[in-house]
Amino acid sequence: GAEIECSPQAEPGEMVWPAPHRHSPSEGVLDHIFEEHMTVLIPLRISDDARLGDSVTLTLDMNWLVCKSACVLESAERSVTIPIADAAAKPSPETAAVFERARARLPQPITDRDPIRITGTGSRLAIQSNDATAMAFYPNEESRPPRDLLKQGISETDTIVVDFAESDHPITGVLEVWSTPTESKVFEIVWPPAAKGRPDPAVTDRRSDR
Repeated sequence: GAEIECSPQAEPGEMVWPAPHRHSPSEGVLDHIFEEHMTVLIPLRISDDARLGDSVTLTLDMNWLVCKSACVLESAERSVTIPIADAAAKPSPETAAVFERARARLPQPITDRDPIRITGTGSRLAIQSNDATAMAFYPNEESRPPRDLLKQGISETDTIVVDFAESDHPITGVLEVWSTPTESKVFEIVWPPAAKGRPDPAVTDRRSDR
């Protein structure tokens, strides 16, 4: 996690996390982790009175767990100063590549163009994707809890079925769909889906915790 402080010229939004990876190091153990490198995106809203050439300083007080044979809590405070530039300014190829890799792991809403069908029956959710060779489901912290994610959280077919505990909370999380062993896409899952014109129940729950 991280606490964010920002200079007055900008206001930070919520941190945007990439999809994790499933990790089961031994029988009966399941974690969802980030391996080696990961990038969290932080949107910034620049104030109307900011001028080109001004700078924004972003300070993060971070803590995380590093796990191998055991888990160690680590922390750090880091600051970065970013110049305010117009839309024509371009980042370096190296910086652009970092953002491109990060955005590729951001869960996207399911649209009518995606070959994914979701069926909810009671506390069971079935997700089918026509071109999938494997699928995995990663629940959000505020989601209705799965009953047995170790066994049901991954499938090597075009269908994944997950049972959930009885709860008034919606089912929210990330679906990863592999079309080949090395190529995958990640999607946002919200069930039941929000009615048109009404707020996403997952967003409403997150805001109510503040």
